[in-house]
Amino acid sequence: MFKQKLDIDEFYQRFWLTKSKADNFLATKKGALLRVGVIGVVTAAYPIANLLMSGPLLSALFPWRYKVSNELPDRLKKTIEQQSFFWLEKEGRGETDTFFSFTCQLDAKKSFDSIRIGTLASPTGAQIALPFYVKFKNEQEALEYAKQNLEPFNILGKTACIIWESEIGKQILSTFVLSDEALAFLVARDLYAVQKPYLLTQEALTYFCHVLTFYDVFLCSSRFRL
Repeated sequence: MFKQKLDIDEFYQRFWLTKSKADNFLATKKGALLRVGVIGVVTAAYPIANLLMSGPLLSALFPWRYKVSNELPDRLKKTIEQQSFFWLEKEGRGETDTFFSFTCQLDAKKSFDSIRIGTLASPTGAQIALPFYVKFKNEQEALEYAKQNLEPFNILGKTACIIWESEIGKQILSTFVLSDEALAFLVARDLYAVQKPYLLTQEALTYFCHVLTFYDVFLCSSRFRL
């Protein structure tokens, strides 16, 4: 017990000694330059990475980040073509100045909703990954998929063991089989829900302001302690 107390005291002594040396170094000119450099890197890293991953690198990184497939059922292809035409007509845009790509998610554990990244106004376009269940034609296909990929069933952070042939299981499976109207609504919603170009810049500026605010608060608190 006495030895353990000595170890703790020694640890705190080393900690405060190291902290004192670090504080003295940060008070020097080199320390100030280091702080500015670290803040600069942290401030610039996220906005640049976000813009790159939502822009030039989107088409290359999107399939890597999310397991998706470009093979879509004919029914889904027809719905996408129809809703894309309606969207372009309503927005007054041409096919040559709007870029987007629809895929289907393969990993049911990733998301039960669509994943949308990018912006329709940029040359790199937007990537829209529809949920895995859009490819189901009937409940039998949904049942076979659920037995292979949804046992146990994870949703909203909870895990449940579902007997898919039971009444509750059939009710859940019925929600995976979308009607033509529901499928059309899902595709149209995703087209209108894609981020506008200014939102990407706004997100980067918001992060930049948050970092600077945190740094200012840190400096003020440090001076107050001194």
